[in-house]
Amino acid sequence: MADGYLESRFDAYEKKKAEWERKKKLGLLKKKKTSSDVNQTESDK
Repeated sequence: MADGYLESRFDAYEKKKAEWERKKKLGLLKKKKTSSDVNQTESDK
């Protein structure tokens, strides 16, 4: 039973990873904002 559960979790992970890789190639991923990015945007105003 545990094996089936882990297998389904791994399949879901593989799908998400493939989608992420595809988006990364296309440059669609938005970079997570770091505190330095936030500070920079505030000073740009």
